Formats: sequence, C-alpha cells, structure tokens
Amino acid sequence: MADDGTVPQESVTIRAVYNKVTHEVTVSKGATVGDLKVLVAAKTECPMGQMKLMFKGLLAGPSKPELDEVLISDTKLKDKAKVLVVGASASQILEATEVASMAASGIFKAEEAASTLQAKKKWADMREHQLIIKKGVPDDAMLGYVPGQDPLPDGALTGLVTSGNVKVRLQIKPVERMVVISTKERTQKIPLSKVQAVKTEPIPNFEHYHIVGLQVGPTSRSMIYLYWMPAQLISALKGAFLGVF
Repeated sequence: MADDGTVPQESVTIRAVYNKVTHEVTVSKGATVGDLKVLVAAKTECPMGQMKLMFKGLLAGPSKPELDEVLISDTKLKDKAKVLVVGASASQILEATEVASMAASGIFKAEEAASTLQAKKKWADMREHQLIIKKGVPDDAMLGYVPGQDPLPDGALTGLVTSGNVKVRLQIKPVERMVVISTKERTQKIPLSKVQAVKTEPIPNFEHYHIVGLQVGPTSRSMIYLYWMPAQLISALKGAFLGVF
C-alpha cells in the first residue's frame, strides 16, 4: 500500500490467514506468486521453505516450485481474497513432536484400537469417500489449518457434510452426555456411551481438513462419517469423546 494510503493501480490486497491471524498483503498483478510468498513471509514469519499457500487448492508449496513463477494476474486471486498460509514455525514443530510422543505413550490407545478398522485401505482410496471429496471444500466450511490445536468452539460445528454430501452440524453436550448430529431433515441424539471409537484421516491435497468417523455400534458398518473437519480441532474432538470412555 502506498504512503498516502491508496492502493496502487493494478494491484490486489490479499488477506493471508496464518495461525488464526489475518494479515493484509498488497501485491502487484504483475508480480509472481513467489513475490507474494516473500511478502507473506515478512508479515507472518512463516519460513518460505515450509510455506504452503492455499486458495481453492494449492497456490504455492515446497513440492511445486514451478508455481512460484505464476503471475498474480494469471491466478484467480481477487481483491480481499482469503489465502490460507500453512507452515510450521520452530515452536510448532516442537509442539507437534510432543503430541506424537504422547500418542506413542498410549494416551490415545482407544484411538489406536479404532484405527485397526479398515486399516488396509485409506478412506480417500474408497469410492464412497472419493465422490464427496471430489466435490471440494464446502463454501461454508470452517477455516482449517495445520499445524495447530484449538479447543472446540462453543455451540455446534458447522460447514460439515455427511454421507451423500448432506450438510450437517455436530455438537457435543458433555453435561447431557450426548452428541447431536443435525441435518435439515433430522436430528440424531446419540449417547456418548454408544460411541465405540473415533477415527480421523486427513484429506489428500486438503490436509488442513479431515474425515471423521464415529463408530456408534459394534462394527465398522455403524460408522457415521463427517467430512471437512478442520485439522486444528481434531485433538480437541478426540479428547471430548475419549474423556467420557
């Protein structure tokens, strides 16, 4: 942005979201995505070597250096577009290591038992899940990012879909000891004691979102699938269920 407060002609102002903080970055349409990364790194202190930029898919990332040469004018970025910045700082890498150590120590043993279900095949490789993933992130999906661990928000989790790509809301009510799953047509109230296992898997190419499986019966056939759960809520979600087992 110029000193007089005006936006230079032929430029766009991007809202870069990193660790829940939004930073405004103004870049010329004649600049490249690589130039945008430099500006974003200066604002967020996210290392460029680890940085991914997500906007309706991968805009830039370490595994796709060729994307750095794309002109801003050739992207679909418009003024005030929201770009998700993904990348770990040194402190976040340390935190992730500590969480992995906790999991290895057996804190999430109930989760390990659930992970044996359909262990030979990833959900994303199964047609029933592929059909939903191919439809893309819902317009009303909550913002997801990695790494990060946030508490569950007050009220229901929105922007999710379930089997058949039906929009759904999820709310855990610890006082009533139940989970409420609501669509436009129906509401399910499931006692927490009936949830036998909770399994999650990151969605390929959208690792800031997960598929969540709630097993509400003795076999995997009783699994309720929820798609596009923000990655930073996964630990809190597991804890909310595991804490009542």
